[in-house]
Amino acid sequence: MENHTIRSEKGFSLVETLLSLMITLVIMTSLPFMYRLFFSLNDLNNNQMVEVHQLFEFIYFEIQGSQKTNITSTQLLITKPSGEIISIEKYGDIIRRRVNFTGHEPLLYSISNLHFSKPSQHELSVLVVDKKGVTYEKSYHSP
Repeated sequence: MENHTIRSEKGFSLVETLLSLMITLVIMTSLPFMYRLFFSLNDLNNNQMVEVHQLFEFIYFEIQGSQKTNITSTQLLITKPSGEIISIEKYGDIIRRRVNFTGHEPLLYSISNLHFSKPSQHELSVLVVDKKGVTYEKSYHSP
């Protein structure tokens, strides 16, 4: 009689192959979401920059429709032809807008410093420093 020995062949079973394929697919499908999450966290820094530029555009819009502008180091007073006085000032860690010294309209959050200056008679300069220490500056032609 012949003696047949059964060899134990080592390899992957169908169940093991399907399980590893499933794990690979889960990882591969989650990669785009992790990529998006990583870069969206980086975009949080860009949001502050966009908000500051929106503030600069808002100030430009207010100045263009003004009759007169007065400044102190921390406050911009814009007199409209209607007689309204618009003030833009730092209040705590925000920049706010007020009309006739009443109301409270926040324009920008997380600010450590706001400074207005007038380098020349018809020029206005605005300096904004955020909580991270990033400085933004813009100059305008003022009436």
